[in-house]
Amino acid sequence: MDSLTKGALGATIIVMIGAMVLAASNLSKNKDLETENLALKQQILSEQRDREDTKAADTDRRVAETEAQLQALRQEMLLTAEAMRQERLVQSAEREQLSETIDEKLRRERLEEEATMTPLQLKIREAPAIGKIKDVNEELAFVVIGAGSANGIEAGKRYNVRRDRIIVAEVLIDSVVDGSNSIANVDITRLTPGLNVRPGDDVIGHPIY
Repeated sequence: MDSLTKGALGATIIVMIGAMVLAASNLSKNKDLETENLALKQQILSEQRDREDTKAADTDRRVAETEAQLQALRQEMLLTAEAMRQERLVQSAEREQLSETIDEKLRRERLEEEATMTPLQLKIREAPAIGKIKDVNEELAFVVIGAGSANGIEAGKRYNVRRDRIIVAEVLIDSVVDGSNSIANVDITRLTPGLNVRPGDDVIGHPIY
């Protein structure tokens, strides 16, 4: 082998060795890039998971806060309802007590009044009312009574007109209009002095004695 051939062969070998070194270097760089890419992907995935975990935790926190607020509102509503119920009970008890007090006062006053009344006055006040005077015509001396045939009112019958424990007048039924209305003439000879029949007076039976 001559020197020229040896030189060419040596150059070829050197080129091949250089190519192999370069290839090895490129392979190493590729592996490093792949490693970096993999690390970057893992970092991205990790950050994404962290963001998702943070978002989920924030959502859970907001849900918990909302539930706590709702629970507090429910509790407040229950307390308000209970307070209102207690207030109604107190008001009911107060009304009942007041009613009892008024009833007791009226009963006592009634007993005191009855103690000063004559038997006849008691009998007059306790007589059942048949109806009430609805209208009065003083000029013509007649009245409209809110009672009729349904109450046993008959033309020609006499009735007393009562105010509390006093007989104000006597009336004579002139006509029965219908089941709940009648017209009667006032017996002016039987009027209690100083009194006149007026709407709201009771009509009771006659005689009362």
